[in-house]
Amino acid sequence: VTVSGYASDLVCGSGTTTYVSGWIDCDALELDAGCYVKFAAGAGITVGLNGGGQVNCHGTTNDPSILTSKDEDLYGQTIADSTGVPSYSGATALDLYWCPAPQTLSGLKIRWAGTAILIADGNYYDNYTLSDSSLEWCQTGVSIDTCTLNIQSSKMCSVGLPTTESNGHIDGSFTDVCNGTDANGLPYAWEYEYFGQSGVDPNADPDGDCRNNLQEYNAGTDPMLPPPIGEAVDEPGWAFTTGGDAKWFGQYCDYFNGGEAAQSGHITDSQSTYMQTTVTGPLGLGFYWKVSSEANYDFLRFYIDGAEQTKISGLNGGW
Repeated sequence: VTVSGYASDLVCGSGTTTYVSGWIDCDALELDAGCYVKFAAGAGITVGLNGGGQVNCHGTTNDPSILTSKDEDLYGQTIADSTGVPSYSGATALDLYWCPAPQTLSGLKIRWAGTAILIADGNYYDNYTLSDSSLEWCQTGVSIDTCTLNIQSSKMCSVGLPTTESNGHIDGSFTDVCNGTDANGLPYAWEYEYFGQSGVDPNADPDGDCRNNLQEYNAGTDPMLPPPIGEAVDEPGWAFTTGGDAKWFGQYCDYFNGGEAAQSGHITDSQSTYMQTTVTGPLGLGFYWKVSSEANYDFLRFYIDGAEQTKISGLNGGW
């Protein structure tokens, strides 16, 4: 579901992904447990801009409503143009502009926002509550103006400015869960950045590139994404595209030298996959390759300007 503009009632249902492609104003916001809300750069949700705003939160500590960047593929449905590398997308994830009655926000997990929650209550001086929630990798956690906020049983991780207030007051504080290192040898902040939780298996390999989580941390690489193709083929300045029935990707499993190589995705009969780049010549080009395919029927081919130059097939075990 993609939304922007105005909606009288914005309902984010359990198990569904709502993509906020631009600022959206709503009179009432419903956040079910297990729902996912993803923000484009600069987007956010304003509640009560036209007066009478209401937020109903149904998430829990164990099954929160998750609000995050469109580029975070860890949660919900992958957005079509996701980079897989989240950044501070939501300008303000939740902006409570004008709510005539005190609101309780609970069971929220807000990640990668410029400001997670902004409460600007006008002249009502109401008491708000934020409970059983987690703010992670946000530039600012909660900002209030002309109201009182009570923070209960909530935590934060890598939030630049946890709270800020103007003509109001905040009671309570967040528990910082990202200080120090987990027993598995991984820093808590690193675990929350990439996995949204602690207790990550250091030997797991979620992106399937043959570098486990501990190795990814030590190398400063992303455990959720294999290395870029350009890096894998020792040409990091070249822009590669890949497509067909399965994409090519970088990996550390099988290589001739340099510790990594590009590999095609798995394909079967009558399927194909490709990677390509554009270069300006003249220049010399050399590479090592190998293939595992049905001999003399399925080929790995090399083209220049659309013209086939050479091809290999069969159970070619060596480079």
